Amino acid sequence: MSQQPEPEQGMKAKPKVLYENTYQLDPKRKFQSSAAQEIIKDTLEKYLKDEKYDANASAQMAKTLALVIKDNVKELNYERYKIMCIVSIGQLDEQGIQLVSRCVWDTNRDTSASGSYKNKSLFAVATVFAVYLE
Repeated sequence: MSQQPEPEQGMKAKPKVLYENTYQLDPKRKFQSSAAQEIIKDTLEKYLKDEKYDANASAQMAKTLALVIKDNVKELNYERYKIMCIVSIGQLDEQGIQLVSRCVWDTNRDTSASGSYKNKSLFAVATVFAVYLE
Protein backbone atom coordinates (compact mmCIF):
# COMPACT_ATOMS: atom_id res chain seq x y z
CA MET A 1 0.00 0.00 0.00
CA SER A 2 1.57 3.28 -1.08
CA GLN A 3 1.47 6.32 1.10
CA GLN A 4 1.19 9.85 -0.15
CA PRO A 5 4.00 12.10 1.02
CA GLU A 6 3.21 14.32 3.97
CA PRO A 7 2.75 17.97 3.00
CA GLU A 8 5.64 20.12 4.14
CA GLN A 9 5.11 22.51 6.99
CA GLY A 10 3.07 25.52 5.84
CA MET A 11 1.73 23.77 2.72
CA LYS A 12 -1.90 22.71 2.50
CA ALA A 13 -2.84 19.34 1.10
CA LYS A 14 -5.03 19.43 -2.00
CA PRO A 15 -8.54 18.15 -1.37
CA LYS A 16 -9.40 14.92 -3.13
CA VAL A 17 -11.85 15.49 -5.99
CA LEU A 18 -14.72 13.03 -6.23
CA TYR A 19 -16.65 12.61 -9.45
CA GLU A 20 -20.20 11.35 -9.60
CA ASN A 21 -21.45 9.02 -12.33
CA THR A 22 -23.72 10.76 -14.80
CA TYR A 23 -25.46 7.59 -16.00
CA GLN A 24 -25.97 9.36 -19.30
CA LEU A 25 -26.20 6.58 -21.86
CA ASP A 26 -27.42 8.61 -24.82
CA PRO A 27 -25.91 11.78 -26.25
CA LYS A 28 -27.74 15.06 -25.80
CA ARG A 29 -27.04 15.81 -29.46
CA LYS A 30 -26.29 12.97 -31.84
CA PHE A 31 -23.27 13.31 -34.13
CA GLN A 32 -24.24 14.46 -37.63
CA SER A 33 -21.96 12.86 -40.20
CA SER A 34 -23.12 15.28 -42.93
CA ALA A 35 -21.42 18.22 -41.15
CA ALA A 36 -18.20 16.20 -40.84
CA GLN A 37 -18.37 15.25 -44.53
CA GLU A 38 -18.55 18.93 -45.47
CA ILE A 39 -15.50 19.67 -43.33
CA ILE A 40 -13.60 16.78 -44.91
CA LYS A 41 -14.51 17.87 -48.44
CA ASP A 42 -13.62 21.53 -47.87
CA THR A 43 -10.35 20.76 -46.08
CA LEU A 44 -9.09 18.27 -48.64
CA GLU A 45 -9.92 20.62 -51.50
CA LYS A 46 -8.33 23.63 -49.80
CA TYR A 47 -5.04 21.91 -48.94
CA LEU A 48 -4.61 19.65 -51.97
CA LYS A 49 -5.97 21.80 -54.80
CA ASP A 50 -2.58 22.71 -56.30
CA GLU A 51 -0.46 19.95 -54.75
CA LYS A 52 1.56 17.43 -56.75
CA TYR A 53 2.21 13.97 -55.36
CA ASP A 54 5.51 13.65 -53.51
CA ALA A 55 6.15 10.36 -51.73
CA ASN A 56 8.35 12.02 -49.10
CA ALA A 57 5.99 14.89 -48.29
CA SER A 58 2.75 12.89 -48.41
CA ALA A 59 3.20 11.27 -45.00
CA GLN A 60 3.55 14.63 -43.27
CA MET A 61 0.71 16.11 -45.34
CA ALA A 62 -1.58 13.23 -44.28
CA LYS A 63 -0.74 13.87 -40.61
CA THR A 64 -1.38 17.59 -41.01
CA LEU A 65 -4.68 17.04 -42.79
CA ALA A 66 -5.82 14.56 -40.14
CA LEU A 67 -5.11 17.08 -37.38
CA VAL A 68 -6.84 19.95 -39.22
CA ILE A 69 -9.92 17.86 -39.98
CA LYS A 70 -10.10 16.50 -36.42
CA ASP A 71 -9.78 19.99 -34.91
CA ASN A 72 -12.46 21.39 -37.22
CA VAL A 73 -14.85 18.55 -36.39
CA LYS A 74 -14.18 19.05 -32.66
CA GLU A 75 -15.25 22.68 -33.07
CA LEU A 76 -18.77 21.38 -33.77
CA ASN A 77 -18.87 20.73 -29.99
CA TYR A 78 -20.40 17.29 -29.76
CA GLU A 79 -20.22 16.40 -26.07
CA ARG A 80 -18.76 13.07 -24.99
CA TYR A 81 -17.69 12.01 -28.47
CA LYS A 82 -14.13 10.90 -29.13
CA ILE A 83 -13.14 12.10 -32.59
CA MET A 84 -10.52 10.23 -34.61
CA CYS A 85 -9.38 10.97 -38.15
CA ILE A 86 -7.40 8.93 -40.67
CA VAL A 87 -6.11 10.39 -43.95
CA SER A 88 -4.50 8.42 -46.77
CA ILE A 89 -2.73 10.07 -49.71
CA GLY A 90 -1.49 8.22 -52.77
CA GLN A 91 -0.25 8.76 -56.29
CA LEU A 92 -2.89 8.78 -59.00
CA ASP A 93 -1.44 6.54 -61.70
CA GLU A 94 -4.19 4.46 -63.32
CA GLN A 95 -4.42 1.96 -60.47
CA GLY A 96 -7.27 0.80 -58.29
CA ILE A 97 -7.29 0.93 -54.52
CA GLN A 98 -9.64 -0.10 -51.75
CA LEU A 99 -9.40 1.34 -48.26
CA VAL A 100 -11.22 -0.57 -45.55
CA SER A 101 -11.59 -0.08 -41.80
CA ARG A 102 -13.18 -2.22 -39.13
CA CYS A 103 -14.40 -1.17 -35.72
CA VAL A 104 -16.29 -2.61 -32.82
CA TRP A 105 -18.83 -0.05 -31.72
CA ASP A 106 -22.38 0.78 -30.76
CA THR A 107 -24.37 1.24 -33.96
CA ASN A 108 -26.94 3.45 -32.19
CA ARG A 109 -24.46 6.06 -30.96
CA ASP A 110 -21.19 5.77 -32.89
CA THR A 111 -20.76 6.83 -36.49
CA SER A 112 -18.28 7.81 -39.16
CA ALA A 113 -17.96 10.17 -42.10
CA SER A 114 -15.61 10.02 -45.03
CA GLY A 115 -14.71 11.93 -48.13
CA SER A 116 -12.23 11.84 -50.95
CA TYR A 117 -10.44 14.21 -53.28
CA LYS A 118 -8.31 13.79 -56.36
CA ASN A 119 -6.44 16.03 -58.75
CA LYS A 120 -4.15 15.22 -61.68
CA SER A 121 -1.38 13.62 -59.61
CA LEU A 122 -2.81 12.42 -56.28
CA PHE A 123 -5.82 11.13 -54.40
CA ALA A 124 -6.74 11.50 -50.75
CA VAL A 125 -9.28 9.70 -48.60
CA ALA A 126 -10.21 10.94 -45.13
CA THR A 127 -12.38 9.17 -42.57
CA VAL A 128 -13.63 10.62 -39.29
CA PHE A 129 -14.82 8.28 -36.55
CA ALA A 130 -17.07 9.62 -33.79
CA VAL A 131 -17.29 7.23 -30.83
CA TYR A 132 -19.63 8.10 -27.96
CA LEU A 133 -18.12 7.82 -24.49
CA GLU A 134 -20.65 6.73 -21.89
